[in-house]
Amino acid sequence: MTANTPEQLPPQIQLIQMGAAATSRTVCVAAKLGLADQLASGPKSASELAGPMQVHAPSLHRLMRTLASLGILTEQSAQRFALTTLGEALKTGAPGSARSSLLVFGSAWQRGA
Repeated sequence: MTANTPEQLPPQIQLIQMGAAATSRTVCVAAKLGLADQLASGPKSASELAGPMQVHAPSLHRLMRTLASLGILTEQSAQRFALTTLGEALKTGAPGSARSSLLVFGSAWQRGA
């Protein structure tokens, strides 16, 4: 039995694999930014966080919306976002925090860059 090359895989499988890679990078970026720690005290908008985090507010908003689509954040009124139970596991020092592992997964060393 031979392994399938990407060109031999059905289009839907190729798209799912692309999505999984993008999802991984998105979650790693959230961990690197410490976004969960910034939202630990309650819901905030990207414009509220951008200055203290030294990031571009519209880009942060897009990241937060993507994280909401993944169930890590929830979008509330006035474009404010809050952590979900899943998002709580991204906080530094949370019981069983995944942040450290995600920082390793997203590191240049791990990606071979």
